[in-house]
Order: sequence, then structure tokens, then C-alpha cells
Amino acid sequence: MWKFIELACNIVSVVFAFLAAYWWYLAATDEPPPGHVEIGSPDMLIDMKVSLVGMVKLQSKWNKRAAGSAAIAATFQGFALLIQSVTPT
Repeated sequence: MWKFIELACNIVSVVFAFLAAYWWYLAATDEPPPGHVEIGSPDMLIDMKVSLVGMVKLQSKWNKRAAGSAAIAATFQGFALLIQSVTPT
């Protein structure tokens, strides 16, 4: 029975680790919101309507989700290691 619980913890850990990686990928590759102008570009000198706040909020959302998923993955991995260390083989 303990081996089954250990396996379940490992599976949950892997799923949340992949979720964390995916959400960090989204944070790194998200498209800028409409109206966003790159800092230092000639367009910025012409049109000062830069939507940096929207971009930061979007990246922050994905980073928060990724950090939460990584924490859950680490917790379940810890459970699996704890079960492995206290059960006889």
C-alpha cells in the first residue's frame, strides 16, 4: 500500500512540475498587450502610450501560478521521499 501512495505522490509531483515549467514558459513568451511599444524604439518617441503595466501583470500572473505549482511539486516529492525513507523495502 505504501508503494502505491509513494507512486501517487511521484505522479502528482511530476504533473505539477510540468505545469510549473509550462507556466514559466508562458510568462517568458507571452505576447505584449495591444498598444505596447518596445522601450527605446522610434515608435516610443512618437507614441508615448506604453502599456508596460499590462505586460508586467500578465507575466506576474503566470509566474505566481508557476511558483505555486513548483511548491506543490516539491511538497509531494517530499512526501514520496518521506514514505520511501520510513517504509521497509
